[in-house]
Amino acid sequence: MSSLIYDWGFFHAANVNFQEIPSTLSDHLRSSINWLPRAAFGIGIIFIIELILKRIEKGMTEEEIIQSSKNPEKTRKFRESPKYLIIPIAILSLATYIMLGELYAFDLSFTIVILWFIFSAWVNSHPRIKERRSPEIRLLIHWLPPIVIALFIMGQNSFESILRSPQRNTVYYASSLDKPNEVSVLRTLERGILVYEHKRNKITFIEWASIQKIENKYQKKYFRGILSMFIPKINEAYDKAEKEISPNSEIK
Repeated sequence: MSSLIYDWGFFHAANVNFQEIPSTLSDHLRSSINWLPRAAFGIGIIFIIELILKRIEKGMTEEEIIQSSKNPEKTRKFRESPKYLIIPIAILSLATYIMLGELYAFDLSFTIVILWFIFSAWVNSHPRIKERRSPEIRLLIHWLPPIVIALFIMGQNSFESILRSPQRNTVYYASSLDKPNEVSVLRTLERGILVYEHKRNKITFIEWASIQKIENKYQKKYFRGILSMFIPKINEAYDKAEKEISPNSEIK
């Protein structure tokens, strides 16, 4: 299900319907290799930050931290202050998106997720609702929509990052090796590949039977360090190293 939501966002950004793609269930399951590592990395970072904060706060709960301070009321206000900054930013981002479009908006996934957390906390806050609505349902209401939103927008961003990437693939058709086609491979499927043809500005599905070979123009990219911004010799050394270690590879 998670992969289907991710692919929904991916193909929505490509302006392609699911019905137009000859994909199988295994194709969508395989797409998890695109989103799962990034999701795991993000969760891992949050987990590490939580461990560090717990250690700094000596394992105390929020209430214990507040009550152990010299001025509990002031401490409570200070620790609640971030939400008074995040909420206006989220509302401003959404308003900017509505008024000016996505080119002028902040990260929309962050905005929607934050606003949903605020909304879900409010709809579940009444004592009678807390009594009659099970904790499992309240947890589902709180977390399921943000997960769906994050996966959908992650799929959209993945498509856009492929188009922006300088990496290109050269497809040689079985019928004519003399006319290679330079493309960006959007998705590899069981029955073929979905590509973006730069010259024709079109998204095309190519069956495996029609393909002789695919050349992948890979370019190694190093982290160059902050000093590379000020010392040209460092950039020259990295340019040379990247050129030497960037061979082309052939698929099929």
